[in-house]
Amino acid sequence: MRFHRRSWDWVHPSHRDLVIEQLSANAEMAKHYLRSGGISAIALALSQSGGALGKRSFPLLTDEESWEIATKACVDCIRTDPEQNADRVFTVLEDAITSSSKQTRLLVIRVCNEVRAYWDSEKIEFSASLIHRFLRLCDKTGQYLQAPMLKPSWSKACRDMRAEANQAYDDGMPLMSSLDEWISFVDIVKRTEPRLIPTGSVEKEFSEALSKYVEAAEATSEAPFEDDDPDNYQSESEQTTHIAQTVQALADIFPTESDKLVALAGKLEDRAQTIEDEGDELKQQLGQFEPDYDRGEYPRETSFDIADLFEDL
Repeated sequence: MRFHRRSWDWVHPSHRDLVIEQLSANAEMAKHYLRSGGISAIALALSQSGGALGKRSFPLLTDEESWEIATKACVDCIRTDPEQNADRVFTVLEDAITSSSKQTRLLVIRVCNEVRAYWDSEKIEFSASLIHRFLRLCDKTGQYLQAPMLKPSWSKACRDMRAEANQAYDDGMPLMSSLDEWISFVDIVKRTEPRLIPTGSVEKEFSEALSKYVEAAEATSEAPFEDDDPDNYQSESEQTTHIAQTVQALADIFPTESDKLVALAGKLEDRAQTIEDEGDELKQQLGQFEPDYDRGEYPRETSFDIADLFEDL
């Protein structure tokens, strides 16, 4: 175990078991580690299948005070890095809440409520994937928990989407990362804070941005592709498939443009398949096509001497 900036990382499983034995025998030391050990301490405290027989559960949580410390440790860890640490803490909590422990469920509820209050007070702009994880964790508690205020994150997603649409239009290239994020937020907002998207406002407010994305995507669907490297054909095919999937997702958000978007997605999928086929042909021409062993094209000679195999060991 090494110490660095008030956090610990395990360097070997045997060291971990030795430390756990010492911590289990000293409650005050265990609480000190839980306060200062970061995500590693939280994960250890909420582990449920450790020890030689796999029956060791919650090794650092020996009394009510230790559970309160664990709650604070989770919240403090998220405050340190609202995005990355939150994702890691939620992973630990999702695993922990699968147990039948009432204390675990109460811990998760308290952490969710405190994190939501922190996000709201600081007007944190978080990613769609993180809020998805938060809402999923809330659902696992079996209790209604208030969702965080989405306006700051939704506003950022809208700004980024419009900026990306302008760049895609200017460059003639269908940039899609901010659009994918915006699509994810549309789903979240509709389910948790629909007042941010009044009925009919999406098509009205974002029609200009949509038209710029569509024009760039249409240009891509008709663009020829040629390269000397067959691997680049695969990359281009995968990128085109991604664009097709994003355009297809837009059809549900912009119903008046649905037929046009579905047709465009089909053209992009056809382009992706054509480019993939052309890449395979180029590999064959260059002699780079690997044999399909699943079809029985195995080497005839498969025997070997076991003594020779271990001769050099």
